[in-house]
Amino acid sequence: MKNRLDIKCWATLAGFALAGGLSLAALVDDFEGYETGLVRDVASPPWTATDNTMFARIGAEDDGNQYLTYGWSGGYRGAYRAVSPISEASSAATLFARVYAAADSVDHSFGLSDLATPGWFSDFEVQMAILENETAGVVDLAGRNGGAAQRVAQLNVGQWYNVWAVIDQTTDTYDLYLTGGLADATEADKIASGFAFRNGTADDLVTFFAFGTRGENVRLDDIYLFDGVALSNPIPEPATVLLLGLGGWAASQKRKKNESRNV
Repeated sequence: MKNRLDIKCWATLAGFALAGGLSLAALVDDFEGYETGLVRDVASPPWTATDNTMFARIGAEDDGNQYLTYGWSGGYRGAYRAVSPISEASSAATLFARVYAAADSVDHSFGLSDLATPGWFSDFEVQMAILENETAGVVDLAGRNGGAAQRVAQLNVGQWYNVWAVIDQTTDTYDLYLTGGLADATEADKIASGFAFRNGTADDLVTFFAFGTRGENVRLDDIYLFDGVALSNPIPEPATVLLLGLGGWAASQKRKKNESRNV
């Protein structure tokens, strides 16, 4: 999307309060500021490539927007980085990320771990996945619910989507929300409720982890963590930022709920 880099820079600088003043967005990574190339060469630290892999990379779209892509057709590879800990005593925190399937050959997970150095699927607690669908040009979004993955929505290949995981560490459960374009989420966008952590843990969630196979066919971008329940989209539109400035941006979010466009 045109001017995506400018949008991201504004969002990073803001540290803004979200709609209703409920939560504060903390940017984990928007992947700007790195050179494009292998994670192990251009983004380490803060990222670590699993097994020092060549199959985790900072890529760029035609408009200059940068993202993380990962996955190896010969096995499983990815990358991880530390995040601000989500306390075991926290009754609500929200993980936001944008996701994109570049092809329909996918098996890529992403989410949060209680381990500082995750290296396998069993290391996830909050785990989402992009999985193959029988229909060409379509993939499935799944959430891990305890012992099994459950497919909860279909995504079109070649389109960015917004995913929110609203996490309750006290019960080891999370809810999932999904929208397209720049839309915020509402209760109508909830696609999973009360999903159990993969293992259950008495420890803080401390690491964002991306791990997959089938090649570098999934992209992640604009990863944020929030205190509390936060369903606003933290990526502002350029016109909103320019006209209202950072002080007016939070109030403008209520008017975005019905807006949606592909990026």
